[in-house]
Amino acid sequence: MGIVKRYAALAGLLLLILGYALFIGFPGRPGIHLTVWITGGMILALAIYWNQKTILSFLQGRAMRSGASAFIYTAVVLAIWVLVNLIAREHHKRIDFTEEGSFTLASQTIKILENLPRPVEISVFLDEQQAGSLQDLLNEYKYYGRDLSIRYVDPLKNPQEVRRFDVTQAGTLVFESGEQQTRITRHEEEEITNALLKVTRDRKKVVYFTRGHGEREIDDFESRGVSQARDVLAKQLYEVQDVQLAQGGEVPEDATVLVVAGPEAPFLEMEAAMVREWVQSGGHLLVLADPERQL
Repeated sequence: MGIVKRYAALAGLLLLILGYALFIGFPGRPGIHLTVWITGGMILALAIYWNQKTILSFLQGRAMRSGASAFIYTAVVLAIWVLVNLIAREHHKRIDFTEEGSFTLASQTIKILENLPRPVEISVFLDEQQAGSLQDLLNEYKYYGRDLSIRYVDPLKNPQEVRRFDVTQAGTLVFESGEQQTRITRHEEEEITNALLKVTRDRKKVVYFTRGHGEREIDDFESRGVSQARDVLAKQLYEVQDVQLAQGGEVPEDATVLVVAGPEAPFLEMEAAMVREWVQSGGHLLVLADPERQL
C-alpha cells in the first residue's frame, strides 16, 4: 500500500497527460480522453489526500515557498497554453485580409467541400513554385475539404504523367473521384467547384421544362423566356431539357425536377393525372404560374 501511495501522484499526472494526447490524436472520440482524464484526476486527488501531511510539511519550508510560487506561475502559464490550444482546435477560423477577399470561398463552395460524398484527388500540372495564387486558392479548398487531396506535377520532370492524363496545356487541373474524371484549364472558383460536383455525381441530374401549354421556353432569350435560368442550372451541372407530356405519355424516367413555367393554357386531364402520380411517387415539381391561371 505504501508503494501505491508513493507513486499515485505520478500515475495521476501521467494519465492526465495521456488524456490530452488522446484528445489531440482522436478528437472525434471524446469518450476515450474524458475517461482517462477523470481517472487521472481521481488518482491525483487520492494521492493528495494520502500524502497531505507530507505535502503540508514540505510546503512550510522557506525554500519550498519560493519554489511553490515558481511552480504555481508555471502551472498557470501551462494551463493557459492548454486552454488556448483547446479553444483554437474547436473554434479555429481563417481570416482573409485581402481587400478583394481573394481567398474567401463562397458559402455554397464550402458546403460542397464539407459534404463531399467520397475522396477527390486534384492533379495540378504545374510546378508548385510557379502555382502562386492558384496554390493559395487550392489551399482554401483543402482547408474545408477533408476528403480532398492535391498534388502538383511538374510537366517537365514527369512526362509519363503528362502522357497518362493526355495533358496538352500547362496549368491543367485533373479531377479524379471513383471512376469519374474531368479536367479544367481555367482557375476560377466557379470552374473548380463545378469540376468537384461533376466527378462526385454518378447520376446526371436532369431538369425538364414542360411545353405545349404556352410555357416560357428555355431557348427564348427575350424577357419572357427562361434561358437565363437554363444557363444557371447548366453551370450547376444540371442537364436542362424540355418535354411535351401529351406526346411522351409519361414523365421521363431520368427527371430530377419537372418545371412548369408560366403556362397560358390548362393541362389536359391525362397530363395532370400523369404529373400527380409522378409527384406522389417521389418526383419533384416546380410550378411558376400567375395567380389567375388554371393548370
